[in-house]
Amino acid sequence: CLLMTSSHIAHDCIVGNNVIIANCCAAAGHVEIEDNVVIGGLAAVHQFTRIGRNAMIGGGAMVAMDVIPYAQAQGDRARLAGLNLVGLKRRQMPIEDIENIKHAYRVLFMSKLPLEQALLKLEELKDCAPVNEIITFIKKSQRGICRHR
Repeated sequence: CLLMTSSHIAHDCIVGNNVIIANCCAAAGHVEIEDNVVIGGLAAVHQFTRIGRNAMIGGGAMVAMDVIPYAQAQGDRARLAGLNLVGLKRRQMPIEDIENIKHAYRVLFMSKLPLEQALLKLEELKDCAPVNEIITFIKKSQRGICRHR
């Protein structure tokens, strides 16, 4: 991991591997940051919040709800701004998996289906490990998840 100057990880946090946390970021207590997450400068993460694998948090973001794996979030009371496609390509994720993640994102956040119905619709992609990871992450969320702008 790379924790830059004045970054702060509070008590009982779990930080995965290959995480980059830029200058002056703060993670409150009991935060979970999964592998390969990048957090931009001056961002803050509310207590008990989870950030999924391969997510990217924009500089200055205030993250108060869980951020699903493979997503980008930004802004005060962070909202999803799309997928971390550059990060996925850098990690050499197969194109088929990236396409399935894009499909899952569209179903979850752009189809206007209630979350439970969207999750049921995604069950048909259970063979895709990254989509299954997103489904599992959402079902385990206690704070709720960031939504698309």
